Amino acid sequence: GTKVINTDINVTSKYYADAIQLFDADTTTIQADLYSEATTEAYGMYSTAMGSGFSQNINLKDSNIKVNAGKATAVLIEGSKNAVMSDSTFDVKGENATAITGQIDWMGNIPKNLTAKKLTINLEGTNSKNNDMAFYKCDRLNILDNKLVSKKGSGITILSTPNAKVTGNYIAVEKKLIGDDAV
Repeated sequence: GTKVINTDINVTSKYYADAIQLFDADTTTIQADLYSEATTEAYGMYSTAMGSGFSQNINLKDSNIKVNAGKATAVLIEGSKNAVMSDSTFDVKGENATAITGQIDWMGNIPKNLTAKKLTINLEGTNSKNNDMAFYKCDRLNILDNKLVSKKGSGITILSTPNAKVTGNYIAVEKKLIGDDAV
């Protein structure tokens, strides 16, 4: 397995950036400060398959992830299984800002057994179509005791995902109302 502990990673790029990208990783622990910034697209952690299978047994905990890009995502889980994201803070800024996305990877692997718990998430997206957390065609999903605060967003989106448990979450979509400037 791989351990990234007590580490600061800072990645900036004109087009695309990942602080950490996992390809076919098995048994990975991440406990770090991750910063990723790009003009077009950036991720704090991106996990996917790269030809030989899929990533699995990922434990992201006690981490701070900051992402700033046109399309900004703290964590992208593509086709990975047994991924736990816990006790961490995500600060995401961009036109499209997302805390976590779970989706099928390019090889057709379905994300399985994903857990997001005790996360503090602050999203500053400018597009009204932001998804604070979005899960598409996953299996066995646990979204527990998270705090999500978003300037614009839709909270937690779950599509075509059997066995999803969502409990104890605080979700606040802070939209500016007419007259807010007049205070």
